[in-house]
Amino acid sequence: MNKSDEEFYKELLNDFREEGAEHLQTIVNGLLDVEKDRKSGDKEMLETIFRETHSLKGAARALDLKNIESLCMAMESIMHKIKDGELEFSPGFFDGFFEATDILEVLLNEIGSTKQSVAENRITKITSKLKNLEQGKSTVKKPHRKKITSSKKESGPPAQEKTSHPEKEEPIKKEPETEHSSDEPKSTPDKAAQQQSESIRVSLDKLNEILYSAEELITSKAFLKFQVQQIDGLSREVTRLKRQIQDWMHGDSEEGKASVKKTSFTESLNKLDSDLAHSTRQLEELQRVNNRNVDDLNFKVRKAMMQPFSSMLSVIPRIVRDLSKEHEKEIELSMEGEHIEIDRRILEQMKDPLIHLIRNSIDHGIETTEERKKAGKNTKGHLTIKVSHEAGQKIGVTIQDDGKGLDHQNIINAAIKNKAVSQSEAGALTESQINQLIFASGVSTSPIITDVSGRGLGMAIVAEKINHLGGKILVDTTPKKGTTFRIELPQTLATFSGILVEASGQRFLLPTTSVFKAVKVSKQEIKPVESKNTFRFLNETISLVTLADVLGLRKSKNFQNKQLQVMIVETTSKTGFVVDKVLGEYEGMVKPLGRQLKHVNKMEGACFLGDGSVVPVLQVEELMEAARGVSSGSPQAQSVTADGEQKKVLYAEDSITVRNMVRSHIEAAGFEVSTAVDGQAAYELLQKEAFDLVVSDIEMPRMNGFELTSKIKKDNALSHLPVILVTSLDSKADRDRGLESGANAYIVKSSFEKSNLIDTIKRLI
Repeated sequence: MNKSDEEFYKELLNDFREEGAEHLQTIVNGLLDVEKDRKSGDKEMLETIFRETHSLKGAARALDLKNIESLCMAMESIMHKIKDGELEFSPGFFDGFFEATDILEVLLNEIGSTKQSVAENRITKITSKLKNLEQGKSTVKKPHRKKITSSKKESGPPAQEKTSHPEKEEPIKKEPETEHSSDEPKSTPDKAAQQQSESIRVSLDKLNEILYSAEELITSKAFLKFQVQQIDGLSREVTRLKRQIQDWMHGDSEEGKASVKKTSFTESLNKLDSDLAHSTRQLEELQRVNNRNVDDLNFKVRKAMMQPFSSMLSVIPRIVRDLSKEHEKEIELSMEGEHIEIDRRILEQMKDPLIHLIRNSIDHGIETTEERKKAGKNTKGHLTIKVSHEAGQKIGVTIQDDGKGLDHQNIINAAIKNKAVSQSEAGALTESQINQLIFASGVSTSPIITDVSGRGLGMAIVAEKINHLGGKILVDTTPKKGTTFRIELPQTLATFSGILVEASGQRFLLPTTSVFKAVKVSKQEIKPVESKNTFRFLNETISLVTLADVLGLRKSKNFQNKQLQVMIVETTSKTGFVVDKVLGEYEGMVKPLGRQLKHVNKMEGACFLGDGSVVPVLQVEELMEAARGVSSGSPQAQSVTADGEQKKVLYAEDSITVRNMVRSHIEAAGFEVSTAVDGQAAYELLQKEAFDLVVSDIEMPRMNGFELTSKIKKDNALSHLPVILVTSLDSKADRDRGLESGANAYIVKSSFEKSNLIDTIKRLI
């Protein structure tokens, strides 16, 4: 294949990836629709699924994509028999088809990439399973299932969560951006995903509008060229007058000087003044026209970048289905406003936060069927997602559940433990402020820490992403009634707007979207609370720091002034930053710092001002963290006690290799470590020596980790000890058993990293 053919083939693959994703969206959405009412079996929808599968198979065959072709062929055969009445829906039908669509999604995403996540034997297994379904070899008995209903039909791409199956099979390595844990949303697209994100469909009408606006700039271009020529002529006239003045100053006679002055200077200066005034008026008009044209073009380009929310919300029904099965809950989903458009870049950035909030509502908000019965509720939980237009070119997104609501006391306890607030500050918090604490980094009400949950990072990252996009998120909750997340987003990614301030003689830009208010605060208003300066504003106590101190600049003298200039910055909470001066508002483009300065914190980038100077743009989330005295997402626990002694950790593990490796990791973090060969030996050692924490494997002789944890928690002398279970057992049942035994943390060895274990130890001690 020559170079030209290779390029053409790559174009075909790119087209197929996009076309295939659309086919797959329709297939998955159709399956969800049919699953809701399998008895009647919508013949029109069955025909749609069959047709889309057939089209996908044909396109894959044309490009010699064997794996996609074989999977589609197996699915098509089953659909053909169901359509003709030769085969009825079986209990394994939907699980088998959804598993196949999961694999198809990965295969489509990886087209053109060297990365191959799905092994050949995985294709063989699912194809074999589908053939068994076709031959009627699936289990006849209908298992107990939770039915998912949706208020309307949704068109959607394949699911983001993997369906659980009764038999143990090799897991699919899904793309990082489609995986989501119960605690931390992720967004790390691979090469294939990056290639896919480089293209976007734009209607011809929108392109014509952009072209028309661009052509308008051609007129301005010609007009500007004429003005440059005019100004050049005026410059030459100034040079001529300058020479005349020099000749006049060095003239031989007073009579000659007077003559030159009378005949030339007055007339020339008057004409020059008139021409300059005329050119100024023309340039001002050109500026107005250009501003209008640039704004118009900018608006139309942004409009072309918009996509409806349906392109993202289409994945939600499948996610809700899978999570409902996983947690054995009944969920009724309704969605509104999917047609509303927003900047595609915002939509992409909001995918992970939205999925995390939905997972949070299902996992932690909506109760189980039994819990809802006891509470006198409908056994079905309700989850509503609504998109709406808001004032000022804003878009609102509401995620509402009818679950048990937030537990304020648990949130306060977790926040105090994590030092997000002090004991005295907690007592003065309003309900709204308590709700917002769930977005503070490190705050988690989960009863157990796992490798993916309980670290209190997920909601913090959600808030950070929304704030970074120029939006905000608020929480409203009613005990036993439910919780509502309200997100406000800009419809487009507008040009950066910042407040220019000065601190210690240096200028900085604070993003306007994060500045709540600029106020004057007198020294008499400042009150110390637990070694922190605070002031009251709108019936709220706000921490007060100097911007110079937070940025590590030379000591500021602001507090010596009678009146302080304070910028109140707001993310999930408010902090007042004392500055020397507020110099005004600025609009422009933020330029990244570059790879050489990637380790510089508290700085998002830099902007060029009108005078040509470069001013750093402050990274608000990092600035707020620094103001709170927190340098990372988890509290920095000490490995020594108050009297200077090392804190002691007991580690129980029957494998000598693993025992020595983990012990060295913990010791390297500054802890004193004792080891035990099994649970029985660990418990006996606990009777003799005092320890600050226990780390234990689960599968051990004589006494396993669950049993050891239970004995520790039931022993009055030891019940205060935190226990971390480090194990290879990764099922939900094992995690639940760890929680029941009283473990404080559950870390899976397959995802084990020493930083995660050390971070967990520091968090618990």
